[in-house]
Amino acid sequence: MLESDRRWVYFYDLKLESYPKEAPRFEMAKVVKNVHGAFRNGPITWSYRNSEVTVRIADMKVSDEFTSILVHLADIKASDPAFSNVVTGNVRVEEKQNNEGIGVGCHIVIQNTAYNEQSNSYLTIVEEVRGISKTIIQSFLANVLRNHSSEEYTVTNKKEKAKKCRPKPHLAAHGSKTLKESLENGALTGIVLLDNKAGEVFDDDDELTLNGRQMKIKVTSAPTGNKALDILQKVKEKYATDYDQLRFTYSEKVGTRKVKNPGAAEKKKDVKRQRNMQFETKLKNFAEQLFSKSELVVLKDDIGQCERSVHIGLNNAMKRLIKEAAT
Repeated sequence: MLESDRRWVYFYDLKLESYPKEAPRFEMAKVVKNVHGAFRNGPITWSYRNSEVTVRIADMKVSDEFTSILVHLADIKASDPAFSNVVTGNVRVEEKQNNEGIGVGCHIVIQNTAYNEQSNSYLTIVEEVRGISKTIIQSFLANVLRNHSSEEYTVTNKKEKAKKCRPKPHLAAHGSKTLKESLENGALTGIVLLDNKAGEVFDDDDELTLNGRQMKIKVTSAPTGNKALDILQKVKEKYATDYDQLRFTYSEKVGTRKVKNPGAAEKKKDVKRQRNMQFETKLKNFAEQLFSKSELVVLKDDIGQCERSVHIGLNNAMKRLIKEAAT
């Protein structure tokens, strides 16, 4: 569940590729201007999963330096929310009305000037919200730009009619540290080996075939640092011929917070974060893989699960983090 006074945010490189490739380069400032104009003229939405899930731009604020977007996701198939009284134990269910879905909101802040001119990449921070993954955000942005930022171009020295082109967004992790650095304060908790290759036939009529398999390995000693890396290396070497991917989880200390119980002195409690990572077993230097940079933002004002407009406190904090990362 989302806490009311804090949010995790992740850093990405938002690259604007031209589609088709020979089309002219797109600049974020112009793309944002097109989308902002469309937003002011009417709703911008995208639906998937047979229209069971709808994503929309709920609010959008644009300045010379930044673009802030509040995205809402509504799932009409999600269960009705329930509230439990902590004293009596009574449960109250709030039923959805017609055309309503369980809603969550996600803030996105984009720097309008490219930090990497060669790749046309823009620093971007995304609020972590369960149910709104990087894939969903990228697909939503692609749909928005396809519908609201397309242009026409002509190929130089060719007698052809004008062709349509559009910017194609690509979100990539803005790396902060390697797995080796992260495991110095993290404990390995579990390993899963994956084999995604199709396998043997199970019956004489060729109706059943193996379409993948997995093997789970329990880690009981909570190893950290080099010991955790050694275990991953041993598992990788032992099963590399039978499994093509290795997925693992580990718990990393990311800070501390003050906790005060009634009638007790204030104490400091470690803040830990469960992380997941996956790599191919043939990869040699897996310890040097980069993680997306992340930060915990503690807010002075409460923030809801689905804000109606851009939350000023979170928006300002995200812009500040982009400025710090860009220097």
